[in-house]
Amino acid sequence: MMKESSIIQAAHQLFIEKGYRDTSITDIVKASGSSKGNLYYHFENKEDLFLSLIKEEEKKWDNEWKTKQRQFNTAREKMLGIANFSADMDANFPLRRAIAEFYAKNHHSKDIENHIKELNYRYLLYYEDILNDGNLNDEWNVSDVKMTSFIAGALFSGLEMYTYDVTIERRKELYRHSAEIFLDGL
Repeated sequence: MMKESSIIQAAHQLFIEKGYRDTSITDIVKASGSSKGNLYYHFENKEDLFLSLIKEEEKKWDNEWKTKQRQFNTAREKMLGIANFSADMDANFPLRRAIAEFYAKNHHSKDIENHIKELNYRYLLYYEDILNDGNLNDEWNVSDVKMTSFIAGALFSGLEMYTYDVTIERRKELYRHSAEIFLDGL
């Protein structure tokens, strides 16, 4: 039996090249040299396979951010740092288009919808942690950390959508400037 990793690698490349919608199970089977039976042994459907890819990417993002954030001394530096880090990661994230398609799709599975909510919630926790640090260190006084982290998440998600076609330098500049406007409003 073909290994799950071979299927994931083939699917990853196809989703990058063709997007989520235009990649079929048949395409994945053909590219992986596997069979439909083997694919369905490992994954319930295309959504399940794609979610496993997203989970791997999220783990990578999380691990890299945890390492990166250690270099910052203040909450303000962390917020500017996460903006710069996000700009880099978003620019060098080839699955971005496929993920945007996937998120825009109406999912009939509660499991899929719940997983998407969970991923979004995890990102909000990064902002909550930074905002709580700033409160603890008297850098600002944010009374509603959850709402403010939601606003930060919406800001950076919007930037990701609107900066898909700009240079990395311009993207970093836009993310940083947005983070500064956000922070100065606290």
